[in-house]
Amino acid sequence: MSEDVDDGFVVRAMLVMGPRSAREQAEILRSAVNALGTFEGEPFAEQDRRSQAFIAGGETPDDMTVLLTHSKFEGLWEGDSGWITLSVMDDGPKQPTYVFLSTNIGPAECQADRQWAVGMSLIPQLAGELEPDLAFMNGKPVSDETFNTFPEPSEIDGAGLPAAITPWIYLSNERLNAPNTKRWLEALPVHEVHSLRGGVTVSVIERLKDQPSPRLDAALARAPGGRIRYIAPKLEL
Repeated sequence: MSEDVDDGFVVRAMLVMGPRSAREQAEILRSAVNALGTFEGEPFAEQDRRSQAFIAGGETPDDMTVLLTHSKFEGLWEGDSGWITLSVMDDGPKQPTYVFLSTNIGPAECQADRQWAVGMSLIPQLAGELEPDLAFMNGKPVSDETFNTFPEPSEIDGAGLPAAITPWIYLSNERLNAPNTKRWLEALPVHEVHSLRGGVTVSVIERLKDQPSPRLDAALARAPGGRIRYIAPKLEL
């Protein structure tokens, strides 16, 4: 089975961490799978033998990717089940390590909000366990290969607030040390701001189809360190 299905909608999360060795990345992938725990009271299952062997302590997949299925995802695709993808990668030595979570649990006619609810139930567990520097979550049609759901690398380099955000983000405590940052964050006109192990999460909207507050753009323009760009989800082609 391919990771993407052309008529699907995908919710994707990206967690950004410091440079890690290949061995450390393998352990991060195992920790990520364990961090997901259960969904709606039932555990995930590895989709293929390669994923099963890796989680059991076997050889690390060359592509650092694990596919997970769940009983709640059955029957959403005709003749098949949906799945969750977890992967770890980097862009070379001494470069950040990225952990990606993708949901492919139903065709496009399944509400994007359902996919978002799945992502929102999983990403806090993942961020709380791995304590990344930053994390972002967004959504788009699978077949749209031009829409970038995440900030550009240049927008997340360095310290302080990133130069772009998505509908859900995690900021490590180290990113909040600049003067007035926490006060600005607490006053941000968003759905909710929560403390999470090692940092803070910001949910700009509650459901993926919601519009952000009309006051958000002005607030992002006044961000400590300069204007922040909001990357809204793309719901249709």
